[in-house]
Amino acid sequence: MASYGVQFTGKFGAHVIFSVLRKVDIEATIGEIVQDLAADNFVVKNIKASKENCDPVGITRVKHLSIGYPLYSSAAQARGIRGASRRRPNLETHFRHECRDLCIVFVNGGMKAFGNLPTVIGTLNMNNIKLATFDVGYFMGHVEIDRLLMDSSGIKYIHPVNTTLVQKGNVPLIKELTLNFNILSNIPRYALRGFEKLQVLNLQGNRISSINNESFCGLHALVDLSLFYNKINSLPRASFACASNLTNIDLSHNNLATLDPRWFDGSLYLRSLVIDQSAIRRITVGPWKTTNLQTLVLKNNDLHSLSHNTFNGLANLKTLDVSGNFNLFQMSKAALTSVGSLESLVMTDLRQFTMKAIVGYHEITEDRTAEDYEFQLNLMFHDGDEWWVNDCMKPFLEQRMPHLGRVIFGDADLHPGSFYLNAIYDVIENSHKTMLLLSNRSVDDTWYMTKLRMAVEHMNDTKLEKVILIFLEDIDDDHLPYLVRLLLSRNEPYLLLTEDEEGQEVFWAKIQKSMRSNRQMNNVIPV
Repeated sequence: MASYGVQFTGKFGAHVIFSVLRKVDIEATIGEIVQDLAADNFVVKNIKASKENCDPVGITRVKHLSIGYPLYSSAAQARGIRGASRRRPNLETHFRHECRDLCIVFVNGGMKAFGNLPTVIGTLNMNNIKLATFDVGYFMGHVEIDRLLMDSSGIKYIHPVNTTLVQKGNVPLIKELTLNFNILSNIPRYALRGFEKLQVLNLQGNRISSINNESFCGLHALVDLSLFYNKINSLPRASFACASNLTNIDLSHNNLATLDPRWFDGSLYLRSLVIDQSAIRRITVGPWKTTNLQTLVLKNNDLHSLSHNTFNGLANLKTLDVSGNFNLFQMSKAALTSVGSLESLVMTDLRQFTMKAIVGYHEITEDRTAEDYEFQLNLMFHDGDEWWVNDCMKPFLEQRMPHLGRVIFGDADLHPGSFYLNAIYDVIENSHKTMLLLSNRSVDDTWYMTKLRMAVEHMNDTKLEKVILIFLEDIDDDHLPYLVRLLLSRNEPYLLLTEDEEGQEVFWAKIQKSMRSNRQMNNVIPV
Protein backbone atom coordinates (compact mmCIF):
# COMPACT_ATOMS: atom_id res chain seq x y z
CA MET A 1 0.00 0.00 0.00
CA ALA A 2 1.47 3.36 -1.03
CA SER A 3 1.83 6.19 1.45
CA TYR A 4 2.53 9.86 1.00
CA GLY A 5 3.79 12.45 3.47
CA VAL A 6 2.31 15.93 3.39
CA GLN A 7 3.62 18.86 5.44
CA PHE A 8 2.09 22.24 6.10
CA THR A 9 3.33 25.34 7.86
CA GLY A 10 1.32 27.00 10.58
CA LYS A 11 -1.71 26.13 12.63
CA PHE A 12 -4.85 25.85 10.59
CA GLY A 13 -8.00 27.18 12.17
CA ALA A 14 -10.01 26.02 9.15
CA HIS A 15 -10.37 22.48 7.88
CA VAL A 16 -8.49 21.49 4.72
CA ILE A 17 -10.11 19.02 2.36
CA PHE A 18 -8.21 16.82 -0.06
CA SER A 19 -10.34 14.85 -2.49
CA VAL A 20 -7.91 12.34 -3.90
CA LEU A 21 -8.46 9.87 -6.74
CA ARG A 22 -12.16 8.95 -6.77
CA LYS A 23 -13.11 12.31 -5.26
CA VAL A 24 -13.29 10.64 -1.85
CA ASP A 25 -13.00 13.42 0.69
CA ILE A 26 -10.42 13.32 3.43
CA GLU A 27 -11.16 15.85 6.13
CA ALA A 28 -8.19 16.69 8.31
CA THR A 29 -6.83 19.19 10.76
CA ILE A 30 -3.19 19.25 11.84
CA GLY A 31 -2.29 15.83 13.20
CA GLU A 32 -1.80 12.35 11.82
CA ILE A 33 -4.52 10.66 9.78
CA VAL A 34 -4.58 7.47 7.79
CA GLN A 35 -7.37 6.89 5.29
CA ASP A 36 -7.68 3.82 3.06
CA LEU A 37 -9.71 4.77 0.00
CA ALA A 38 -11.35 1.47 -0.92
CA ALA A 39 -9.94 -0.23 -4.01
CA ASP A 40 -7.53 2.59 -4.76
CA ASN A 41 -5.38 1.67 -1.73
CA PHE A 42 -4.28 5.27 -1.44
CA VAL A 43 -3.14 6.54 1.94
CA VAL A 44 -2.53 10.08 3.11
CA LYS A 45 -0.79 10.30 6.46
CA ASN A 46 1.47 12.35 8.66
CA ILE A 47 -0.05 15.78 8.23
CA LYS A 48 2.14 17.79 10.60
CA ALA A 49 2.89 21.35 11.51
CA SER A 50 6.32 22.54 10.43
CA LYS A 51 7.83 26.01 10.56
CA GLU A 52 10.51 25.18 8.03
CA ASN A 53 8.55 23.54 5.23
CA CYS A 54 5.28 24.00 3.43
CA ASP A 55 5.74 21.59 0.54
CA PRO A 56 3.27 18.78 -0.25
CA VAL A 57 6.01 16.16 -0.26
CA GLY A 58 5.75 13.25 -2.68
CA ILE A 59 2.39 13.98 -4.30
CA THR A 60 2.69 14.58 -8.03
CA ARG A 61 -0.89 14.07 -9.17
CA VAL A 62 -4.11 14.89 -7.30
CA LYS A 63 -7.55 14.14 -8.72
CA HIS A 64 -9.41 16.87 -6.86
CA LEU A 65 -8.02 19.62 -4.63
CA SER A 66 -10.55 21.84 -2.88
CA ILE A 67 -9.51 25.09 -1.25
CA GLY A 68 -12.89 26.68 -1.88
CA TYR A 69 -15.58 27.50 0.62
CA PRO A 70 -17.79 26.26 2.27
CA LEU A 71 -15.91 23.24 3.54
CA TYR A 72 -17.42 20.31 5.38
CA SER A 73 -18.43 21.38 8.86
CA SER A 74 -20.60 20.28 11.74
CA ALA A 75 -23.92 22.02 12.30
CA ALA A 76 -22.48 23.80 15.34
CA GLN A 77 -19.50 25.10 13.36
CA ALA A 78 -21.79 26.19 10.53
CA ARG A 79 -23.99 28.16 12.90
CA GLY A 80 -20.90 29.74 14.44
CA ILE A 81 -19.53 30.81 11.07
CA ARG A 82 -22.91 32.07 9.94
CA GLY A 83 -23.45 34.00 13.16
CA ALA A 84 -20.01 35.57 13.08
CA SER A 85 -20.18 37.01 9.59
CA ARG A 86 -22.66 37.28 6.73
CA ARG A 87 -19.91 38.15 4.26
CA ARG A 88 -18.31 35.78 1.80
CA PRO A 89 -15.35 34.04 3.48
CA ASN A 90 -11.97 35.47 2.54
CA LEU A 91 -9.22 32.95 1.90
CA GLU A 92 -6.66 35.72 2.18
CA THR A 93 -7.12 35.58 5.95
CA HIS A 94 -6.63 31.82 6.09
CA PHE A 95 -3.58 31.55 3.88
CA ARG A 96 -1.68 34.77 4.48
CA HIS A 97 -1.67 34.29 8.23
CA GLU A 98 -1.74 30.52 8.53
CA CYS A 99 0.37 29.09 5.71
CA ARG A 100 2.03 31.75 3.62
CA ASP A 101 3.39 29.42 0.95
CA LEU A 102 0.92 26.53 0.93
CA CYS A 103 -0.93 26.92 -2.33
CA ILE A 104 -1.54 30.58 -2.88
CA VAL A 105 0.10 33.79 -1.75
CA PHE A 106 -2.23 36.78 -1.29
CA VAL A 107 -0.86 40.29 -1.63
CA ASN A 108 -3.01 43.39 -1.05
CA GLY A 109 -6.22 41.45 -1.48
CA GLY A 110 -5.08 39.76 -4.68
CA MET A 111 -3.62 36.37 -5.44
CA LYS A 112 0.06 36.60 -6.30
CA ALA A 113 1.13 33.11 -7.31
CA PHE A 114 0.80 29.40 -6.90
CA GLY A 115 3.53 27.63 -5.02
CA ASN A 116 4.37 24.11 -3.90
CA LEU A 117 1.42 22.37 -5.55
CA PRO A 118 1.40 18.90 -7.10
CA THR A 119 2.45 19.12 -10.74
CA VAL A 120 -0.86 17.78 -12.06
CA ILE A 121 -4.32 18.47 -10.59
CA GLY A 122 -7.54 17.08 -12.05
CA THR A 123 -9.83 19.69 -10.47
CA LEU A 124 -8.83 22.75 -8.44
CA ASN A 125 -11.88 24.06 -6.58
CA MET A 126 -11.61 27.70 -5.53
CA ASN A 127 -15.32 28.47 -5.35
CA ASN A 128 -16.59 31.18 -3.00
CA ILE A 129 -13.25 32.82 -2.31
CA LYS A 130 -13.01 36.61 -2.18
CA LEU A 131 -11.07 37.81 -5.22
CA ALA A 132 -12.03 40.96 -7.14
CA THR A 133 -9.76 40.36 -10.15
CA PHE A 134 -8.98 37.23 -12.12
CA ASP A 135 -5.38 37.79 -13.18
CA VAL A 136 -4.25 35.52 -16.01
CA GLY A 137 -0.68 35.94 -14.82
CA TYR A 138 -1.44 33.86 -11.72
CA PHE A 139 -1.46 30.70 -13.76
CA MET A 140 1.51 31.16 -16.04
CA GLY A 141 3.66 28.05 -16.31
CA HIS A 142 2.72 26.48 -13.01
CA VAL A 143 0.51 23.47 -12.43
CA GLU A 144 -1.28 21.46 -15.11
CA ILE A 145 -4.96 21.76 -14.14
CA ASP A 146 -7.77 19.95 -15.96
CA ARG A 147 -10.55 22.02 -14.35
CA LEU A 148 -10.31 25.32 -12.45
CA LEU A 149 -13.49 26.29 -10.60
CA MET A 150 -13.83 29.88 -9.33
CA ASP A 151 -17.60 30.32 -9.00
CA SER A 152 -19.25 32.92 -6.74
CA SER A 153 -15.96 34.63 -5.90
CA GLY A 154 -16.88 38.28 -6.44
CA ILE A 155 -14.71 38.60 -9.55
CA LYS A 156 -15.38 41.92 -11.29
CA TYR A 157 -12.62 42.00 -13.89
CA ILE A 158 -10.36 39.74 -15.92
CA HIS A 159 -6.83 41.13 -16.10
CA PRO A 160 -5.11 39.96 -19.32
CA VAL A 161 -1.41 39.26 -19.58
CA ASN A 162 1.07 40.55 -22.15
CA THR A 163 2.18 37.27 -23.69
CA THR A 164 5.04 38.96 -25.54
CA LEU A 165 6.76 39.20 -22.15
CA VAL A 166 6.08 35.56 -21.28
CA GLN A 167 8.81 33.00 -21.76
CA LYS A 168 7.99 30.42 -24.43
CA GLY A 169 6.21 27.41 -22.96
CA ASN A 170 5.38 29.27 -19.76
CA VAL A 171 1.62 29.39 -20.49
CA PRO A 172 -1.40 28.33 -18.41
CA LEU A 173 -2.07 24.60 -18.61
CA ILE A 174 -5.79 24.77 -17.81
CA LYS A 175 -8.31 22.85 -19.93
CA GLU A 176 -11.60 23.98 -18.35
CA LEU A 177 -12.25 27.31 -16.62
CA THR A 178 -15.46 28.08 -14.74
CA LEU A 179 -16.17 31.65 -13.59
CA ASN A 180 -19.91 31.29 -13.00
CA PHE A 181 -21.96 33.53 -10.68
CA ASN A 182 -19.40 36.33 -10.43
CA ILE A 183 -20.00 40.01 -11.25
CA LEU A 184 -18.14 40.40 -14.53
CA SER A 185 -19.69 43.15 -16.69
CA ASN A 186 -17.51 42.78 -19.78
CA ILE A 187 -14.81 40.62 -21.32
CA PRO A 188 -11.80 42.75 -22.33
CA ARG A 189 -9.77 42.28 -25.50
CA TYR A 190 -7.46 39.26 -25.37
CA ALA A 191 -8.84 38.54 -21.90
CA LEU A 192 -7.47 35.02 -21.64
CA ARG A 193 -4.65 35.15 -24.17
CA GLY A 194 -2.12 32.51 -23.29
CA PHE A 195 -4.68 29.88 -22.27
CA GLU A 196 -3.61 27.80 -25.25
CA LYS A 197 -5.00 24.53 -23.86
CA LEU A 198 -8.38 25.89 -22.71
CA GLN A 199 -11.23 23.84 -24.18
CA VAL A 200 -14.24 24.80 -22.02
CA LEU A 201 -15.09 28.29 -20.73
CA ASN A 202 -18.14 28.84 -18.49
CA LEU A 203 -19.25 32.41 -17.75
CA GLN A 204 -22.81 31.75 -16.61
CA GLY A 205 -24.75 34.00 -14.28
CA ASN A 206 -22.55 37.10 -14.51
CA ARG A 207 -23.56 40.64 -15.52
CA ILE A 208 -21.85 40.69 -18.89
CA SER A 209 -23.51 43.25 -21.15
CA SER A 210 -20.90 43.48 -23.87
CA ILE A 211 -18.01 41.61 -25.40
CA ASN A 212 -15.42 42.62 -27.97
CA ASN A 213 -14.75 40.73 -31.20
CA GLU A 214 -11.24 40.24 -29.79
CA SER A 215 -12.38 39.09 -26.33
CA PHE A 216 -11.62 35.45 -27.06
CA CYS A 217 -8.52 35.89 -29.19
CA GLY A 218 -5.79 33.39 -28.46
CA LEU A 219 -8.14 30.62 -27.36
CA HIS A 220 -7.35 28.36 -30.29
CA ALA A 221 -8.32 25.16 -28.45
CA LEU A 222 -11.65 26.49 -27.13
CA VAL A 223 -14.56 24.21 -28.04
CA ASP A 224 -17.40 25.05 -25.58
CA LEU A 225 -18.41 28.57 -24.52
CA SER A 226 -21.32 29.36 -22.19
CA LEU A 227 -22.57 32.92 -21.71
CA PHE A 228 -25.84 31.67 -20.23
CA TYR A 229 -27.80 34.12 -18.05
CA ASN A 230 -26.03 37.41 -18.60
CA LYS A 231 -27.21 40.84 -19.79
CA ILE A 232 -25.99 40.84 -23.38
CA ASN A 233 -28.24 42.87 -25.71
CA SER A 234 -26.07 42.95 -28.81
CA LEU A 235 -22.81 41.58 -30.18
CA PRO A 236 -20.24 42.88 -32.67
CA ARG A 237 -19.69 41.22 -36.01
CA ALA A 238 -17.48 38.12 -35.87
CA SER A 239 -17.65 38.08 -32.08
CA PHE A 240 -16.15 34.62 -31.77
CA ALA A 241 -13.93 34.37 -34.85
CA CYS A 242 -10.74 34.61 -32.77
CA ALA A 243 -11.60 31.29 -31.12
CA SER A 244 -11.18 29.49 -34.41
CA ASN A 245 -12.16 26.00 -33.20
CA LEU A 246 -15.24 26.98 -31.22
CA THR A 247 -17.91 24.30 -31.65
CA ASN A 248 -20.68 25.03 -29.12
CA ILE A 249 -22.06 28.39 -27.96
CA ASP A 250 -24.84 28.98 -25.40
CA LEU A 251 -26.29 32.50 -25.27
CA SER A 252 -29.52 31.58 -23.46
CA HIS A 253 -31.22 33.94 -21.01
CA ASN A 254 -29.85 37.22 -22.34
CA ASN A 255 -31.66 40.30 -23.72
CA LEU A 256 -30.85 40.10 -27.40
CA ALA A 257 -34.14 41.22 -29.03
CA THR A 258 -32.56 40.82 -32.49
CA LEU A 259 -30.46 37.91 -33.74
CA ASP A 260 -27.90 38.86 -36.37
CA PRO A 261 -26.14 35.98 -38.21
CA ARG A 262 -23.12 38.24 -38.73
CA TRP A 263 -22.26 37.87 -35.04
CA PHE A 264 -20.98 34.41 -35.89
CA ASP A 265 -18.99 35.25 -39.02
CA GLY A 266 -15.67 33.43 -38.93
CA SER A 267 -16.91 30.66 -36.63
CA LEU A 268 -16.40 28.05 -39.30
CA TYR A 269 -16.49 25.05 -36.96
CA LEU A 270 -19.59 26.07 -35.00
CA ARG A 271 -21.94 23.08 -34.77
CA SER A 272 -24.38 23.99 -31.99
CA LEU A 273 -25.90 27.39 -31.16
CA VAL A 274 -28.40 27.64 -28.29
CA ILE A 275 -30.24 30.92 -27.61
CA ASP A 276 -33.14 29.95 -25.34
CA GLN A 277 -35.34 32.59 -23.70
CA SER A 278 -33.44 35.69 -24.82
CA ALA A 279 -36.38 37.90 -25.88
CA ILE A 280 -35.55 37.56 -29.60
CA ARG A 281 -38.27 39.22 -31.73
CA ARG A 282 -36.63 39.10 -35.13
CA ILE A 283 -33.79 37.50 -37.07
CA THR A 284 -31.84 39.74 -39.41
CA VAL A 285 -32.05 38.35 -42.93
CA GLY A 286 -28.61 37.73 -44.31
CA PRO A 287 -26.39 34.82 -45.18
CA TRP A 288 -25.23 32.64 -42.32
CA LYS A 289 -21.52 31.92 -42.75
CA THR A 290 -21.53 29.16 -40.14
CA THR A 291 -21.88 26.52 -42.81
CA ASN A 292 -21.16 23.63 -40.42
CA LEU A 293 -23.92 24.54 -37.95
CA GLN A 294 -26.03 21.44 -37.24
CA THR A 295 -28.18 22.46 -34.24
CA LEU A 296 -29.94 25.80 -33.80
CA VAL A 297 -32.15 26.25 -30.72
CA LEU A 298 -34.25 29.44 -30.58
CA LYS A 299 -37.03 28.25 -28.28
CA ASN A 300 -38.96 30.34 -25.74
CA ASN A 301 -38.33 33.66 -27.48
CA ASP A 302 -40.77 36.18 -28.98
CA LEU A 303 -40.40 35.46 -32.69
CA HIS A 304 -43.38 36.55 -34.79
CA SER A 305 -42.37 35.36 -38.23
CA LEU A 306 -39.70 33.53 -40.21
CA SER A 307 -39.34 35.02 -43.65
CA HIS A 308 -37.69 34.05 -46.90
CA ASN A 309 -33.96 33.30 -46.57
CA THR A 310 -34.00 33.55 -42.75
CA PHE A 311 -31.68 30.55 -42.59
CA ASN A 312 -29.85 31.07 -45.86
CA GLY A 313 -26.42 29.44 -45.72
CA LEU A 314 -27.23 26.76 -43.15
CA ALA A 315 -26.92 23.93 -45.64
CA ASN A 316 -25.90 21.39 -42.98
CA LEU A 317 -28.50 22.28 -40.33
CA LYS A 318 -30.12 19.11 -38.96
CA THR A 319 -32.13 20.35 -35.95
CA LEU A 320 -34.10 23.60 -35.69
CA ASP A 321 -36.07 24.27 -32.49
CA VAL A 322 -38.36 27.32 -32.44
CA SER A 323 -40.82 25.93 -29.89
CA GLY A 324 -42.25 28.18 -27.22
CA ASN A 325 -42.47 31.18 -29.58
CA PHE A 326 -46.18 31.53 -29.04
CA ASN A 327 -46.49 34.54 -31.38
CA LEU A 328 -44.92 32.68 -34.29
CA PHE A 329 -47.91 32.63 -36.63
CA GLN A 330 -46.16 33.32 -39.92
CA MET A 331 -43.54 31.07 -41.41
CA SER A 332 -42.77 31.38 -45.08
CA LYS A 333 -42.44 28.13 -47.00
CA ALA A 334 -39.27 29.60 -48.45
CA ALA A 335 -37.76 30.09 -44.98
CA LEU A 336 -36.34 26.57 -45.05
CA THR A 337 -35.52 26.24 -48.73
CA SER A 338 -31.79 26.55 -48.08
CA VAL A 339 -31.84 24.06 -45.21
CA GLY A 340 -31.58 20.92 -47.27
CA SER A 341 -30.26 18.63 -44.52
CA LEU A 342 -32.94 19.40 -41.91
CA GLU A 343 -33.96 16.27 -40.00
CA SER A 344 -35.89 17.76 -37.06
CA LEU A 345 -38.11 20.85 -36.93
CA VAL A 346 -39.71 21.65 -33.56
CA MET A 347 -42.27 24.45 -33.79
CA THR A 348 -44.63 23.92 -30.86
CA ASP A 349 -44.28 22.96 -27.25
CA LEU A 350 -45.60 19.44 -27.60
CA ARG A 351 -45.30 18.58 -23.91
CA GLN A 352 -48.64 20.15 -22.98
CA PHE A 353 -50.31 18.71 -26.06
CA THR A 354 -48.95 15.25 -25.28
CA MET A 355 -50.27 15.32 -21.73
CA LYS A 356 -53.69 16.49 -22.88
CA ALA A 357 -53.95 13.93 -25.64
CA ILE A 358 -52.54 10.92 -23.82
CA VAL A 359 -53.46 11.36 -20.19
CA GLY A 360 -56.49 13.58 -20.59
CA TYR A 361 -55.26 16.81 -19.01
CA HIS A 362 -54.01 15.00 -15.89
CA GLU A 363 -50.52 15.97 -14.83
CA ILE A 364 -48.00 13.15 -14.58
CA THR A 365 -47.28 12.79 -10.89
CA GLU A 366 -45.22 10.63 -8.58
CA ASP A 367 -46.68 7.30 -7.46
CA ARG A 368 -45.59 7.83 -3.85
CA THR A 369 -47.65 9.95 -1.47
CA ALA A 370 -46.55 12.13 1.43
CA GLU A 371 -47.22 9.26 3.82
CA ASP A 372 -44.59 7.15 2.07
CA TYR A 373 -41.80 9.54 3.07
CA GLU A 374 -39.97 9.74 6.38
CA PHE A 375 -40.76 13.46 6.51
CA GLN A 376 -43.84 15.01 4.93
CA LEU A 377 -42.44 18.54 4.84
CA ASN A 378 -38.94 19.99 5.16
CA LEU A 379 -39.09 23.70 5.93
CA MET A 380 -35.83 25.62 5.41
CA PHE A 381 -35.46 29.22 6.55
CA HIS A 382 -32.90 31.81 7.60
CA ASP A 383 -32.46 32.39 11.35
CA GLY A 384 -33.79 35.92 10.91
CA ASP A 385 -37.07 34.58 9.47
CA GLU A 386 -37.81 32.16 12.30
CA TRP A 387 -40.38 34.57 13.74
CA TRP A 388 -42.56 34.10 10.64
CA VAL A 389 -42.35 30.33 10.97
CA ASN A 390 -43.42 30.49 14.62
CA ASP A 391 -46.12 33.14 14.21
CA CYS A 392 -47.60 32.14 10.84
CA MET A 393 -46.46 28.81 9.41
CA LYS A 394 -46.77 26.61 12.48
CA PRO A 395 -50.31 27.83 13.36
CA PHE A 396 -51.38 27.29 9.74
CA LEU A 397 -50.08 23.71 9.71
CA GLU A 398 -51.72 22.94 13.05
CA GLN A 399 -55.10 24.31 11.98
CA ARG A 400 -55.37 23.38 8.32
CA MET A 401 -52.94 20.53 7.80
CA PRO A 402 -52.84 18.60 11.08
CA HIS A 403 -52.25 15.36 9.16
CA LEU A 404 -48.66 16.50 8.50
CA GLY A 405 -47.19 14.97 11.59
CA ARG A 406 -43.58 14.67 10.47
CA VAL A 407 -42.23 18.13 9.68
CA ILE A 408 -38.63 19.41 9.78
CA PHE A 409 -38.44 23.00 11.05
CA GLY A 410 -35.00 24.27 10.08
CA ASP A 411 -31.58 23.34 11.43
CA ALA A 412 -32.89 22.62 14.93
CA ASP A 413 -34.54 19.41 13.69
CA LEU A 414 -31.56 18.06 11.76
CA HIS A 415 -30.17 14.69 12.78
CA PRO A 416 -27.74 15.27 15.67
CA GLY A 417 -24.22 13.94 15.27
CA SER A 418 -24.10 14.18 11.47
CA PHE A 419 -21.98 16.57 9.45
CA TYR A 420 -24.01 19.65 8.61
CA LEU A 421 -24.25 19.15 4.83
CA ASN A 422 -24.89 15.42 5.22
CA ALA A 423 -27.75 16.12 7.62
CA ILE A 424 -29.26 18.64 5.19
CA TYR A 425 -29.09 16.23 2.28
CA ASP A 426 -30.67 13.48 4.38
CA VAL A 427 -33.80 15.52 5.12
CA ILE A 428 -34.05 16.75 1.51
CA GLU A 429 -33.83 13.20 0.18
CA ASN A 430 -36.34 11.80 2.65
CA SER A 431 -38.94 14.58 2.50
CA HIS A 432 -42.05 14.67 0.33
CA LYS A 433 -41.64 18.44 -0.15
CA THR A 434 -38.88 20.91 0.64
CA MET A 435 -40.09 24.46 1.16
CA LEU A 436 -37.53 27.30 1.19
CA LEU A 437 -38.39 30.74 2.57
CA LEU A 438 -36.69 33.54 0.63
CA SER A 439 -35.97 37.01 1.97
CA ASN A 440 -33.31 39.63 1.35
CA ARG A 441 -31.27 38.28 4.24
CA SER A 442 -31.52 34.65 3.12
CA VAL A 443 -30.35 35.25 -0.46
CA ASP A 444 -27.22 36.93 0.96
CA ASP A 445 -26.38 33.89 3.06
CA THR A 446 -23.84 31.51 1.48
CA TRP A 447 -24.99 28.55 3.54
CA TYR A 448 -28.64 29.13 2.69
CA MET A 449 -27.93 29.28 -1.03
CA THR A 450 -25.96 26.04 -0.64
CA LYS A 451 -29.12 24.42 0.76
CA LEU A 452 -31.12 25.65 -2.24
CA ARG A 453 -28.55 24.24 -4.65
CA MET A 454 -28.65 20.86 -2.88
CA ALA A 455 -32.46 20.81 -3.09
CA VAL A 456 -32.39 21.58 -6.82
CA GLU A 457 -29.76 18.90 -7.44
CA HIS A 458 -32.06 16.41 -5.71
CA MET A 459 -34.91 17.53 -7.99
CA ASN A 460 -32.71 16.82 -10.99
CA ASP A 461 -31.82 13.38 -9.63
CA THR A 462 -35.44 12.38 -8.98
CA LYS A 463 -37.02 14.28 -11.92
CA LEU A 464 -39.72 15.45 -9.49
CA GLU A 465 -40.81 18.99 -8.60
CA LYS A 466 -40.25 18.62 -4.88
CA VAL A 467 -39.10 22.18 -4.12
CA ILE A 468 -41.37 25.16 -3.38
CA LEU A 469 -40.05 28.71 -3.04
CA ILE A 470 -41.90 31.14 -0.76
CA PHE A 471 -41.04 34.84 -1.04
CA LEU A 472 -41.60 36.55 2.30
CA GLU A 473 -40.89 39.96 0.76
CA ASP A 474 -40.08 41.64 -2.53
CA ILE A 475 -36.50 41.10 -3.67
CA ASP A 476 -35.02 43.29 -6.41
CA ASP A 477 -34.21 41.44 -9.63
CA ASP A 478 -30.56 42.49 -9.40
CA HIS A 479 -30.42 41.04 -5.90
CA LEU A 480 -31.84 37.64 -6.87
CA PRO A 481 -29.17 34.92 -7.09
CA TYR A 482 -28.71 33.21 -10.44
CA LEU A 483 -30.25 29.93 -9.30
CA VAL A 484 -33.43 31.61 -8.02
CA ARG A 485 -33.85 33.50 -11.30
CA LEU A 486 -33.31 30.29 -13.19
CA LEU A 487 -36.01 28.48 -11.19
CA LEU A 488 -38.46 31.32 -11.80
CA SER A 489 -37.70 31.32 -15.53
CA ARG A 490 -38.52 27.60 -15.64
CA ASN A 491 -41.91 28.17 -14.02
CA GLU A 492 -40.97 26.15 -10.95
CA PRO A 493 -43.49 26.47 -8.08
CA TYR A 494 -43.18 29.64 -6.02
CA LEU A 495 -45.49 31.69 -3.78
CA LEU A 496 -45.40 35.36 -2.78
CA LEU A 497 -46.71 36.45 0.61
CA THR A 498 -49.04 39.47 0.38
CA GLU A 499 -50.36 41.84 3.03
CA ASP A 500 -54.04 42.05 2.05
CA GLU A 501 -56.41 39.56 3.68
CA GLU A 502 -57.81 38.14 0.45
CA GLY A 503 -54.34 37.65 -0.99
CA GLN A 504 -53.21 35.84 2.14
CA GLU A 505 -56.13 33.43 1.91
CA VAL A 506 -55.14 32.62 -1.67
CA PHE A 507 -51.54 32.21 -0.50
CA TRP A 508 -52.43 29.61 2.13
CA ALA A 509 -54.75 27.79 -0.27
CA LYS A 510 -51.90 27.49 -2.77
CA ILE A 511 -49.64 26.02 -0.10
CA GLN A 512 -52.26 23.35 0.61
CA LYS A 513 -52.59 22.56 -3.09
CA SER A 514 -48.82 22.41 -3.63
CA MET A 515 -48.49 19.73 -0.94
CA ARG A 516 -50.74 17.22 -2.70
CA SER A 517 -48.29 15.54 -5.07
CA ASN A 518 -44.95 15.80 -6.87
CA ARG A 519 -45.16 16.48 -10.58
CA GLN A 520 -42.66 14.93 -12.95
CA MET A 521 -40.15 17.30 -14.53
CA ASN A 522 -39.64 17.47 -18.27
CA ASN A 523 -35.99 18.44 -18.11
CA VAL A 524 -33.21 19.11 -15.66
CA ILE A 525 -32.20 22.47 -14.24
CA PRO A 526 -28.55 23.40 -14.93
CA VAL A 527 -26.80 23.98 -11.61
